[in-house]
Amino acid sequence: MELRPGGPALRGGGDRRSDREGDVPRLASRIDRGGARAQPGHRRDRDPRRLRDPVRVPRAGGDPDLSRSAARRGSRGARAREVILDRFKLTDRVAIVTGAGKGIGRGIALAFAEAGADIVCAARTPADIEETAKGVQQRGRRAIAVPTDVLQLPDLERLVAAAIEEFGRIDILVNNAGGSGPRAALETSERFFENALRMNVTQAFLLSKLCIPAFVAYGAGKAALNMMTRNLASEVAPKVRVNAISVGGVATDALGVVLTNDALREQFNRNTPMQRPGEVEDIAACALYLASPASAWVTGKVFQVDGGTEHPSMSVPVPRL
Repeated sequence: MELRPGGPALRGGGDRRSDREGDVPRLASRIDRGGARAQPGHRRDRDPRRLRDPVRVPRAGGDPDLSRSAARRGSRGARAREVILDRFKLTDRVAIVTGAGKGIGRGIALAFAEAGADIVCAARTPADIEETAKGVQQRGRRAIAVPTDVLQLPDLERLVAAAIEEFGRIDILVNNAGGSGPRAALETSERFFENALRMNVTQAFLLSKLCIPAFVAYGAGKAALNMMTRNLASEVAPKVRVNAISVGGVATDALGVVLTNDALREQFNRNTPMQRPGEVEDIAACALYLASPASAWVTGKVFQVDGGTEHPSMSVPVPRL
């Protein structure tokens, strides 16, 4: 029995086709069935019910038995067997990651490097981003460390210029830097509110604006960027994709107060459906998906990676009115 692409699905011994060049039949049975013994390779082998199991002999010019359309289908099938994991590769892409000195930012930078990207590491502390850059290089990719205060526009401009100068382009931006502690509304000053807005939204918008002319892929942000993400995505599509990750409580230095206090940690776990803090890798995996060709048809979306949380995992004391 033989399976042949582009032809009938099954062939039995009753099929009176001629052997084609390139098929090397197996030897017939040694049992004498009362007739003349067929010779291997005979062009009219009529041995009844003989199962044919040819061995294909590769040719430099291709298989003459395979039609062009069948060959194309076979080629597409070969690619399909590899394509899913290939879509998560970032081979030779260039990514800027802010807040790359530690925590989630470092995790994303290293995950992108493992997927094949070169990384521009940005954060305020030189020693931290140099350590991240070293980790990227240990994974076989190039990296530069650019000390950056994302609240300062000149620093953002210098960051983009450094990326272009070193790598010649920017493919991916991860606006990871940001965050501000929770505070009751009636205890929030104008200065605190404006600083939080600049840290979580304005700086990410400004850096995205600087990068968009060089983009070929994706810009990501944090929870406070939801509306900007949707609006910006529709404006710059299809050449640039803009998505955001809404991050829950992740086991980094920022959550140290909770993680080192048994009562607070118990409360956090109880109020989180997955009953644990997130890991840096949980966020890095989502960022890798959004930065890679695997999400080629995704833009303007906010991905919630928060352990299933629908309300704050920690209660913030609020003065009674």
